[in-house]
Amino acid sequence: MKKLDTFLYLDNRQMKMYLDQLPESIQKHIKAKFTFGLSLAGPKLDATVEKEKKALNLYEQLVTLEEIFKINKSVTTRRPKSMKAATDKPYTFVHETTTATKLIFPKNKIEQLNGIKHLAIWISEPNPKHLGDENKWEYTGTFLYLLESIGDYGEYQSVISGVSALLVLCNIVLGHDFFDTLLNKADEETFGRWNYIHPIEKLKTIGAIPTEKRKIETLYRCRYITNEQSYTYKNEKYRVSDLLAYPIYIKEA
Repeated sequence: MKKLDTFLYLDNRQMKMYLDQLPESIQKHIKAKFTFGLSLAGPKLDATVEKEKKALNLYEQLVTLEEIFKINKSVTTRRPKSMKAATDKPYTFVHETTTATKLIFPKNKIEQLNGIKHLAIWISEPNPKHLGDENKWEYTGTFLYLLESIGDYGEYQSVISGVSALLVLCNIVLGHDFFDTLLNKADEETFGRWNYIHPIEKLKTIGAIPTEKRKIETLYRCRYITNEQSYTYKNEKYRVSDLLAYPIYIKEA
């Protein structure tokens, strides 16, 4: 029997926004149809779409959404390993399995966000195999920040000098303008390059509380990527990329 999915987060607003753009004849009647088959690589589960006079349940909506993204070639299974990779071959959506740390902001830290009662962020670290040599201008390896509950539907953008994706995340949490640089100290990008403290430690300075680390599966929409993040890994300093994204769902992996 297939293991039942346990969803840790689900953004119904994003799902509805994309599904509502399908033709009415499709969105009311399509249903996910699964077929099981064998290939040289082993068993596989295929999803196709068939017409049926039945409203989609939640799970069918998710499957349909992912199938539409695949058909449109707008989804990939790996986050970009650098800002250059993201701009060379941009994908709006990523569906990946990763290990991430969840941080939450107490209610008294987000009072400036109208309508938001709680706020959580998931941080996934760069693949160590992707880390490059900063002296050779290799800013590879990408932090992923999954920010829940925020209704920002801006287009996918790349670097604004001096504004890391982590700084943008902090600006959102604190109610500042998206590309504000007020948090940068003189001659120092506090939440980006030249500060080699881990991004989790940087977020703790504005009130974030780490809660758990676990393996997750997630489908997310990319919002902003830079190559202006730094951290220390195994006593070595690295300049890397970082990606702010909004999850459509996060579930246990």
